[in-house]
Amino acid sequence: MKFRWKLLILFMLISIVPVVGLRSFGIHNVHLMADALTRQIRQAHDDHTRMLLEVLTDGYSRMLASVRQQVELALDFQVLALQRSLSCPMPGGSTAGGLPAGGAGTDGSKPGAAVSLHGRGGACLVAAADAGAVLPFDHARGRTWPAFMESVSRAVKRQLGKLVVRQYTALNNGICSVYPCDANLPRRFDARRQVWYRTALAAKGVVWTPAFRDAASGLWVTAAAAAVYDGRRKPAGVASIVVSLENLADSAAAWKLPAGSRMLIVRPAGRRKQGRAGARVLVDVPVAETATRPAASGRSGAHWLTSTDQMQFKSMLRDFAGRISRIREMPVEGRLCFLAYGPLPGEAGDFVFIIPRNASGRSFTRVQTLIDRRVRRVEYFTAGFLVLLILLAVVLALGFSRTVTKPLEALAAASRRLAGGDFETRVAIKSNDEFGQMGRVFNEVGPQLRVHAQVQQSLAVAREIQQSLLPDAAPQVAGLDIEGATLYSDETGGDLLDYLCVGEKAMAQLCVVVGDVSGHGISSAILMATVRAALRLRASSSGPLAEIVTDINRQFACDVEKSCQFMTLFLARINRTHGWIQWVRAGHEPGVLYDPQSDTLHILKGGGLPLGICKETEFEAFKRDIRSGQIILISTDGVLEARNPAGEFFGRQRLYAVLRRCARQSAREIVREIFEAVGHFRGARPQEDDITLVVVKVLEDSDAPDRLA
Repeated sequence: MKFRWKLLILFMLISIVPVVGLRSFGIHNVHLMADALTRQIRQAHDDHTRMLLEVLTDGYSRMLASVRQQVELALDFQVLALQRSLSCPMPGGSTAGGLPAGGAGTDGSKPGAAVSLHGRGGACLVAAADAGAVLPFDHARGRTWPAFMESVSRAVKRQLGKLVVRQYTALNNGICSVYPCDANLPRRFDARRQVWYRTALAAKGVVWTPAFRDAASGLWVTAAAAAVYDGRRKPAGVASIVVSLENLADSAAAWKLPAGSRMLIVRPAGRRKQGRAGARVLVDVPVAETATRPAASGRSGAHWLTSTDQMQFKSMLRDFAGRISRIREMPVEGRLCFLAYGPLPGEAGDFVFIIPRNASGRSFTRVQTLIDRRVRRVEYFTAGFLVLLILLAVVLALGFSRTVTKPLEALAAASRRLAGGDFETRVAIKSNDEFGQMGRVFNEVGPQLRVHAQVQQSLAVAREIQQSLLPDAAPQVAGLDIEGATLYSDETGGDLLDYLCVGEKAMAQLCVVVGDVSGHGISSAILMATVRAALRLRASSSGPLAEIVTDINRQFACDVEKSCQFMTLFLARINRTHGWIQWVRAGHEPGVLYDPQSDTLHILKGGGLPLGICKETEFEAFKRDIRSGQIILISTDGVLEARNPAGEFFGRQRLYAVLRRCARQSAREIVREIFEAVGHFRGARPQEDDITLVVVKVLEDSDAPDRLA
C-alpha cells in the first residue's frame, strides 16, 4: 500500500477516534442503565419466586400433615374393626370359624389362592401356602370376616379417595384380606413377608414404610401400618393402608407455577455405578401453568436428580437425611433453578419443587426495547458526524500527501537498488527537515554495507578453509571403529579434531587429538589452524607424547603471549596391537573409557595446564590397558555445557547414559545419538559453543567394520 493511502487512513483514524470514543461512552452508559434495570427486575423476580416457594413449601407440608393425620385415623378405624372381628364368637360357641384343617378355603380353593368374595373390585381373601387356621366371623350381622373387612375398607376408601392404592388386613396365621381386588393382584401372596407387616410388628403404633413400587399397580407408594392385638395383648395381625406417591404429587399440580416448573418425589439412595450418594426421582409431575402432564407420569423407569454444583447437591442430600425443609438455588439439568424441598410422611422420601430462575419475559422485553431506542439515537447522531469527518480527512490527506510521499518514494526506489547490490546508490533530498536527515543517513549506508559484504565474504572463505582442515573421514585401523565430528556455533570456531600417526611401524595404532581454543570467531580459528599445523609437523618426528605436547606448548605460548588466549588439548595414542591407550591431557575435559561387559566407566584423567598459559610447563603421559568391546569417548566442553531453555547443563551423567544405551551400536551411530540427545535437550535455545566428539570402539580384528574412505 502506498504511503499516501496510509496517510489518508491515519488522518481518518485521528479524526474518527474521538468521535468513536464518545459514541462508545454513550452506548456504554445506556448498557449500564439497562443492566441496572435488568438486575432490579431479576432480583424482584427472584424474591417473588423465593416467597412463592416458601408459601408453596409451607402449604404442601401442611397438606401432607393433614393427609398423614387422615390416613392414620383411617388406619386406627381399620385396626379397631379388625380387633372387634377377632373378638366375635363363631357359630357353635367358638370364637373363630372358617378354613378347615389342611388349609383349603371355604369354597374349596387351594392354599395360597386369591378368592374374590364380592366380584370384581371387591375384597379378596388370600391365604398363604401354610395357612391352616380359622377365620373370624361377624355373628351379630351374620357376615363372614372378609365381607366384614370389605365394608370397613370401602368406608376408608370413601374417606381417602384416590390416595389409597390398596388396603391389607393380615392375620399372623397367613390369611389376609385385600381391598380392592383386581386382576393384577399376585396369585401367590404372603402378607407376612411384606415390609409393612414386619415393620409394624416390630414397632408400637403407626409406622410409615420407605417408598416402594407396588407390584400390582406399578406405582411408587408408601404404606402406613399398625399392629393388631388380641384380648391377651398379643399380636394377632397387621392393618395397612398403601398410599400413592403419584397422587400425593397430583395434589400440587393444581398450583399454577411459572413455565418449566416441576414437582418431584425423590428417595435418597446410593448410585452403584458411580459409587456415590444420589437422589432417585420416583415421581415427576409438571406443575407449570401451561404444562400438560404425561399420561403415565411416574410409572415409567425412575431416573436420578443431578446437578453440576456438587457442593449444593451434597448439602441438599444432607438435608434429606436430616429431614430438613429448605430453599436452594443450583443448576438442574443444565438450567439454573430454585429448589424447595421437604420430607414426606415417615420414611417415604422427600418432595422437591423446581422453578427455573428466569425473570418475567415482558419486563425483559420492555427493557430491551428501551435499550434499542437509545442505541439507535446515538448511532444516527454519530453516523452523520463521522461521514463529515471522513470527507474532511480525505481532502486533507490528498493535499498533504504530495509534500510527504515524494521524498519517501525516492528513498524506496534507492533502497531497492541498494538491496540489489548497488552500493553506489545515493539520493538527492535537499530539505532540512526529517526527510533531509533520512537522505543523508541513507547515503552513509552504502559504503558501510560494502564493508560488511566484504567481511561476510571473508568469513565464508575462512569457513571453507577451516572445514577443509577437518578430516573428511575417520581413518581405517584394524581392530578399531572410529568416528569423529565437529559442530561449530558460528561461521568459524576454535575446536580442533585431527588424526595423527596412523598405523606407524606396521602396528594397528592411532593418534587422535581434540582441542578447544578459548573464544570464538576468526582469531580462534587461526590459532586452531596454527596448532594443527604444528602438531602435524611435530608428530611426524619421533618422540613420546609428553614431549610432543611440551614442544607444542612452548611454541604456542610464544604466539599467544600478548593476546592472552589459550587452548585445551587431549592427545591420545591407541595401540590395538598391544592393547593399550596412552594420553596427555592439557587442561582439557578428561576422556572416558567405558567397558560394557562390567558396565564401568574409567575417567582418563591427568594433570597439565592448558597450552599457552606457561611455556615452561612440562607435561606427563598416562597409560592404560584396553581390550575388545571397550569404548573410548573424547569430547570438548561444548557437549557437557550445552544448556536447555531452563538453564540446566547437559552434564556428564546424561552423556554417560547415552553412551551406556548405545554401547552395542557402531561408533558412527554413537556419535549421532549423542548429537541428537544434545540437540533435543537444548530445544529452542541456540548453540552457544562449538561441539567436537570422537568415539573409538575397540573390536576384534575380524570385527573391524568396512568403511568408505
